[in-house]
Amino acid sequence: MANFNENLKKSEDAMKDIKDQAVNAGDKIKDKAENVASKAMEKGGEIVDTVRDKASNASQQVTELVKSNPYIAIASALVTGWLIAKIL
Repeated sequence: MANFNENLKKSEDAMKDIKDQAVNAGDKIKDKAENVASKAMEKGGEIVDTVRDKASNASQQVTELVKSNPYIAIASALVTGWLIAKIL
């Protein structure tokens, strides 16, 4: 009976070790996933800022072009509208 109890204790200890290893592995995976998500959010924020800056610059350039060449801008808009209407 003592041998059975010893084997049972060893089995319980082995199961506890396996459980602890699984919990540790899960914690490591969670930490890495959080790290990757954090980096992705940072990079996404940088991309959004870059796109916002480029859009602002493009808007300023278009505004300057329209102010300096209003007739060309109107003609371009009319031709573009006409082409879109023909395509659709």
